[in-house]
Amino acid sequence: MTTAWLRGDLYRLGELSELSNAANQGLLVRSVQWRTGVAARQLGELDKARTKLSSVVNLYFEAHHPAGAARALRDLGITLQQQGNLPEAAAKLLEALELQAGDELRADRAWTLHAVAAVERNRARLARAHELLREALELHREGETVHGQAWAHFQLGQVFLRMGGVAEAERELRQALAAYGRTHDAQGEAWALTQLARARLVDHAPGAAVDQLRQALARDRESEDARGEAWTLYYLGQALEERGDQDAALRDLERARNMFSRMRDVYGLACARHHSARVTRDLRAAQTGSLRNSGFARQLLQDARQDFHRVGVPHGEAWSCVELAVIDAGNGKPRQALELTDEAARLFQGYGDRRGES
Repeated sequence: MTTAWLRGDLYRLGELSELSNAANQGLLVRSVQWRTGVAARQLGELDKARTKLSSVVNLYFEAHHPAGAARALRDLGITLQQQGNLPEAAAKLLEALELQAGDELRADRAWTLHAVAAVERNRARLARAHELLREALELHREGETVHGQAWAHFQLGQVFLRMGGVAEAERELRQALAAYGRTHDAQGEAWALTQLARARLVDHAPGAAVDQLRQALARDRESEDARGEAWTLYYLGQALEERGDQDAALRDLERARNMFSRMRDVYGLACARHHSARVTRDLRAAQTGSLRNSGFARQLLQDARQDFHRVGVPHGEAWSCVELAVIDAGNGKPRQALELTDEAARLFQGYGDRRGES
């Protein structure tokens, strides 16, 4: 679905909302406003989506419609997760799951489990995310929901990538890609292609990753998917950095940073700031032969560290501490560097990251 179509839908939904309000058609008001919130989120208008969906949740509760309230809570939770507000996202999604405990809502529950798993993955709670996705996949198979199975496989692929399991990730992502094809979900196909390219990066093949990410980027742009484009640019920047093309890496990371900033996606912005800072620092060091002129990179890393801390992402905060320690050590500040590495070690230990601790 293109941006033009989505914006047209938003306009038509607005007209319907006014008409239904005027006619006091409660069910139609709730349905239209819910779809308006979802459409706004798909356009990257996350603040608007959050406001609209918060209102819809209240409308469903006022109407004593728990199933509708749960679905609206799920979409509100997804919006909060995309903004990087992980604690509040988790609270809304768990509230939705409580409302979906009955057997008659098992299909709805499966979709909510996906959303909770995404939050848990971002919080580095990978075992819990894996458990939730396996449950979601079982429910989707029970309901013979191909599109739901596609998203469950996609998210399992992301979890395996975070765990370093490239072969398992590729298996899940290829199943997701095939299912997206069967359901004609072009946006989902583009996201799966991005993650398959990311698998090449995790497997230390940055050249192949760059080629595949550029293909995925073209698909994101065909779908006019701003959020998909931002994340693909972010991974492309990483792949170019690994390939040694730091100038191009910085350009794509800065594009991603600007897109996340416009969307008010705090988590994406923190990720882009972190990697943009690292490339900026290394470029400056190559030009001057030292790390003494790394003030801008340090500020980006400090901002990223604060954002990761604020949204409850310990692995991001820990790696930002590591990169800050490199700068402080290179500027003759060994005491501050040691304090940062100690803090990083504490954070790594807190969520069981042995690679980070070492």
